[in-house]
Amino acid sequence: MATILKGFLDGFRGLLGNAVGAKWRNLDVIKGRPSKSSKPPTAAQLAQQLKFALATGFVSKLSRLIGIGYQSYNSTNITASNAATQHVLTDAITGVYPDYQIDYTKVAISQGQLLGVDKPTAVLADGDVTVTWIRSNWQSEYGKDTDRLIAVFHDTTIKKNLILEGAITRSNLTFTVSFPYAFIGHPVHGWMFFVSADGKQVSDSQYLGQFVVPE
Repeated sequence: MATILKGFLDGFRGLLGNAVGAKWRNLDVIKGRPSKSSKPPTAAQLAQQLKFALATGFVSKLSRLIGIGYQSYNSTNITASNAATQHVLTDAITGVYPDYQIDYTKVAISQGQLLGVDKPTAVLADGDVTVTWIRSNWQSEYGKDTDRLIAVFHDTTIKKNLILEGAITRSNLTFTVSFPYAFIGHPVHGWMFFVSADGKQVSDSQYLGQFVVPE
């Protein structure tokens, strides 16, 4: 892959012979067009392809929040999406080919330096989930009352997400969310994390558990 600095190809997109022009991390780049292999994929390749499809399928549904939760990678050569996908591939895929699954208890929606909260507890009642946590007796640059909460609830059946964002801060100590009708009867996994008031720092996400919304 080559970086285009100046010249007649500056800003080039698409195919030109065997060259492919694209935008990558705010740079104009040009790379060779990949050639198709005539060899059938090996068992290991098929297994990796299935794992990759699982990981990217999950991460792509949360692309905007992943951009927030993995923003620390913005200063590296790895995109937030790629970092999250690599995490899921490495830490959260279980099972034996072809029966791979995501272990949602090991998924991190965000990774950062802000503090999480003590003893987050989630309780499902009458179709609503109420989450509470314990207030810390001190504040620092890594944990302020003004930190904003983001909560994600993922329906593994229909692959949809319910997101709570912006209205709750660390000092509220609780929030309640009502699941939509489409989630009824399905397994739903939840996470929460915090974002600093200026949006520049995040905490590691914390897993809230699995819920099945009653009919």
